Amino acid sequence: MIEQFYQWLSARRLKLSFPKDYVFLFLVGISLSIAIAACSGNNADTSSSVKLAAGRDVKLKLVSYSVTKAAYDQIIPKFVEKWKQYHNQNVTFDQSYGGSGSQTDAVINSSQQADVVHLSLALDINKKTC
Repeated sequence: MIEQFYQWLSARRLKLSFPKDYVFLFLVGISLSIAIAACSGNNADTSSSVKLAAGRDVKLKLVSYSVTKAAYDQIIPKFVEKWKQYHNQNVTFDQSYGGSGSQTDAVINSSQQADVVHLSLALDINKKTC
């Protein structure tokens, strides 16, 4: 199934129409992030901001590079509305925007916690934690 999604995504890479397809990709990314967080098991850190129990609010920490702020300002309200419609939960986003390199370093060094990280440079994305 993941392979089929990747093939579909690769076929449409150059055919994305803003904002519909980007909103879809953002929703897929958020959904996958939440699913991964939910399946990660019980951690010693019980202060996780993602709460998926029925009827509880969901708070996500979004860390991104500064250029994306204008796009997220348009996408997030639509996502919040759809999430409420399908899951009957309120979603709030704690957002942090800055340079891709500084955001990467902050997340790696644990000075910035995040549920969703959106970086601009391949070097930042592939940066090692060691």
